Amino acid sequence: MKIRRLKTLRICIAMIFFVPTAFLFLDIWEIGAKTFSDHLLFFQFVPSALKFLNQPAVGAAGFIVVLITAFVFGRVYCSAICPLGIFQDLISRFFSNREKSRGEKKRSGRYKYSAPRNILRYTVLIATLLLFFSGTGLLLNLLDPFSSFGRFFSNLFRPLVITLNNLGTPMAEVIGVDAFYLVQWPVYAPVSLGVALVTLGTVGWMSARHGRLYCNTLCPVGTLLGLISKFSLVKIRIDKETCRSCGRCEHLCKAGCIDVKTKTVDTDRCVSCFNCLSVCPDQAMVYQYDFQPSFQINNQSGQKSRHRKESVRSRRNFVLALAAGSFGLAAARGHAAPEMLPVQA
Repeated sequence: MKIRRLKTLRICIAMIFFVPTAFLFLDIWEIGAKTFSDHLLFFQFVPSALKFLNQPAVGAAGFIVVLITAFVFGRVYCSAICPLGIFQDLISRFFSNREKSRGEKKRSGRYKYSAPRNILRYTVLIATLLLFFSGTGLLLNLLDPFSSFGRFFSNLFRPLVITLNNLGTPMAEVIGVDAFYLVQWPVYAPVSLGVALVTLGTVGWMSARHGRLYCNTLCPVGTLLGLISKFSLVKIRIDKETCRSCGRCEHLCKAGCIDVKTKTVDTDRCVSCFNCLSVCPDQAMVYQYDFQPSFQINNQSGQKSRHRKESVRSRRNFVLALAAGSFGLAAARGHAAPEMLPVQA
């Protein structure tokens, strides 16, 4: 397969996951709740991990598949499976098309390289792990991408479907169609609606202005998969001899991880959308086996490379030690993993 077709493949897979997942939260008729839920939740990282912690079984090991996929191919989960990530792409595409329809001149590169916000990212990840293994899933429930997606779809978009259904049911009966019926309005807690609005507003603004900024700052799943993707077997990188630094790949990178000046790709933040592969006129963007950490690729200058290598290694060891310690703490106390409903506010 030509690497330029990977973008098309990613979009097709994304729609296969996104449409049924969205329908799962909008299904007021309860048509596919039992049919789709187990299959869809298998590949969703946090729901799968929670289910596995409470009841270890092969049927709950989808998060392990996601981890292995990240180690081999990078963060394809973020671009093709995660419903919140796909939703962000739809918002970003909407605002991009809106600019074109108005005849507005594109911003100086709709996207551009941005320095990683590692302090924020790792702080959020560590805080989420500490709170979770201490017995509360509050922060995980707020920031988990699947929970966030389900929250505003259930609390904000589902009522719209109910309204349209109840308005259209009498009209359908007039013309002899009895496939629809009136659905009772559920009672929504003000706090749930408020959290859903804040979540949608935050994710919407970030994706409209900065692409996948949410995924690379506030999302603990994205940060965790990024740590693994740093050492992925297959990576996107720039052929420095072929690249003419035209900047097209950087301006199309919604993760802001392509630096044309240094001709490097930060695989830690790359969400594997493959947009850059299809836009390069010189085919300088390559996606191939390259088993070496991204910080070694991005820094080939002796002492500077060694310094950053040690820094990243120590940071990685700290995160892993913290996670292991948290697991041990929970086990020592004899607590089971806290129960959490993914779509609750």
